[in-house]
Amino acid sequence: MDTSTIIACAAGLLLGAMHIAVDGGIGKLIDCAFAAVGLQSGKGPLDAMTVWRGDWLVVSLKNQGRHNMQLAGIQGTDGRNGRVFPVPSLEVITSRDKEQAFRDLAKVAIGPGKGTAVFFERTELVDLDCRELAIVDRNARLWPVENFELDGRR
Repeated sequence: MDTSTIIACAAGLLLGAMHIAVDGGIGKLIDCAFAAVGLQSGKGPLDAMTVWRGDWLVVSLKNQGRHNMQLAGIQGTDGRNGRVFPVPSLEVITSRDKEQAFRDLAKVAIGPGKGTAVFFERTELVDLDCRELAIVDRNARLWPVENFELDGRR
C-alpha cells in the first residue's frame, strides 16, 4: 500500500467521524433549543400512575424533565395486541364530544415538575378490552402508564 492510499483512508475515516459527531451534536442542540422555546415536546421522563375512583380511571401525569411536555394522545393495547384509543377527559364528565376530547388533550403542556390528571370511563375501557395504556407526546414517544389494571385490582 502506498502512502497516498493510507492518507486517503485516514482522511476518509476522519471526515466520517467528524460528520457523525457534528450531526449528532448539532441535532441534540437543535432539539434542546426547540424544546426550550416550546416548539417541541421535552424529552421527559413523564411519570404516569393510575387510581380508580368509582367508575373513573384517573391517570396522574408528572413531568420529571427540564422542559414542557406536550401531549398528543393516549394509546392502549387490547387483548389481541391491537392498538385502541380510549377517549380522554380532562375532567369527570359523562357526555363529551370524542373529537373535542382529543383536541383538548393535544393542548395540554405539562411544565417541569408539574402534573395533571386525565380521566377515562371504565365502561369504555372494558368495551375496548384495554389491557395497557401509554401516553403519547408530540415527539411520538410512548410513556407507559404504570400499575394500570382494568378490573381495578392489583
